[in-house]
Amino acid sequence: MAAGESESSALRVTNRAARAITVDWTYNRTPAANPGFTVSPPTGTLTIAAGETASSTVTASARADATGPNPRDARFDLTATAAGQPTIRAGSATLGVIWYPGAHSSLATTLNNKGITDDADPTTGAFDGGEASFSAQGLAAVGLTPGATVNHDGLTFTWPDATPGEPDNTATDGQVLALTGQGAKLGVLGSACCAPTGGQSGTVFVTYDDGSIVQIPLTFADWYFNDPAPGTEIFATVPWNVPAEHPDQDHPVSIYYSALPLDSSKTARVRHPPEQPEPAHLRPRHRLTMRSDATSPSLLLALDPFTIAALNAHRVRQLKELPAWTERPSPSRLHSS
Repeated sequence: MAAGESESSALRVTNRAARAITVDWTYNRTPAANPGFTVSPPTGTLTIAAGETASSTVTASARADATGPNPRDARFDLTATAAGQPTIRAGSATLGVIWYPGAHSSLATTLNNKGITDDADPTTGAFDGGEASFSAQGLAAVGLTPGATVNHDGLTFTWPDATPGEPDNTATDGQVLALTGQGAKLGVLGSACCAPTGGQSGTVFVTYDDGSIVQIPLTFADWYFNDPAPGTEIFATVPWNVPAEHPDQDHPVSIYYSALPLDSSKTARVRHPPEQPEPAHLRPRHRLTMRSDATSPSLLLALDPFTIAALNAHRVRQLKELPAWTERPSPSRLHSS
């Protein structure tokens, strides 16, 4: 479920006894259950003839403004009785729940970095956390203007529709985003900044509608070196934008493309990027936009600058041990000394 959604399921019981039975069921709500998660009705009764099956409809709902822990699967406890017989426990049934309270409902709400600036005003943003950013004019020269649609590897991306100097990309830090879509791959555009020579790597978690969770490695190279990580490719290379006193005015920087494999037979519901540590010289990887290769507009996984959603409980940290740092000619405050 996404925030504010409700889903209905059937609680179905078959009577294999030789007489009619009455089954009472109760939603076993634990004290730790998220207050934003409800099941209606919480109790019910089924009268079932011998050899027959009966069912009740239960509706699970996720409050739109709920936060806090992910709800566990909903358990329903059953008791049964027959004419002249005592009531006995009849086991339980479990309703699988996939819902992440506080998940972002749109990609635009995750934007947290000003990575594109106008050549006339380079200090309004900094992709590297210091003073360097992507040149808006340089991006426009290769067709990457605010809101533009661009095609790559059979996928259509929508470029961030943001004014230069405004938040236009996401520095990943375990953000959670609820999305729905199908396709054989998830296209991702992005770059690492101020990273070790090999870039930054992490694990993306994808949750499918059937409850299965897969882990997909993702690596982006540093924008400065214009050398894509294995399995990725350069999407665009443009001059960076730095203040006039910077000694390297037109250094080329790159945005990279990565295709993450998906199971096209399943519906992907939720995904997230890895959390990244941020030591003195390391900025979390930035990503700009993503989408899947689904053909229906209703299945688009991304239309804006992006993040990927995930199970909070499965967040991981990478780069616990960093390779030797390579100095480069920039006074950025994030460079090591």
